[in-house]
Amino acid sequence: MPEILDWYIQRGESDECWPWTGQSIRGYGYFEVGGRDNRRVLKATRVVVELRDGIELAVDEVVMHTCDNPPCCNPAHLVVGTQADNIADMMAKGRSYWQKRHRSVS
Repeated sequence: MPEILDWYIQRGESDECWPWTGQSIRGYGYFEVGGRDNRRVLKATRVVVELRDGIELAVDEVVMHTCDNPPCCNPAHLVVGTQADNIADMMAKGRSYWQKRHRSVS
């Protein structure tokens, strides 16, 4: 499975974003594994973190981007948290739909 990461991650300098160039949903990279009867969709950032940390993430764990760039797969830009952490991060950075809409109306 790691070879697919080499095909679709455009690596750059260690401090730069490394964009996923394969399939994406709302900007977040993914790929499919398995055959016709056992096909699974894997999020690229989850696989990157699991390989980096040598663990399998729990179902309730999410991968967050410190760079706020959805296609980024640079392991240095990825941190593990909960959905509550992710929402708190979004609110703190003013990235919620409501916050963006409110700013544009003012």
